[in-house]
Amino acid sequence: MRRISDEEAHEIRKKELKFTRHFYEREAHRINFQKIKEIWEHGEIFQEGKNKFRVSLPI
Repeated sequence: MRRISDEEAHEIRKKELKFTRHFYEREAHRINFQKIKEIWEHGEIFQEGKNKFRVSLPI
């Protein structure tokens, strides 16, 4: 995984957040969507593929 620059992260955060079928099947029933918003806005973004990113926030 590659950590992306702050400029790239700013551009990615402007895009619409999409949830996959995998997310809904495994996680949607036990997650707080306010926490997702917080992580998306303040977390560190890593690129996992050409068009996939992972955002994490230390707890």
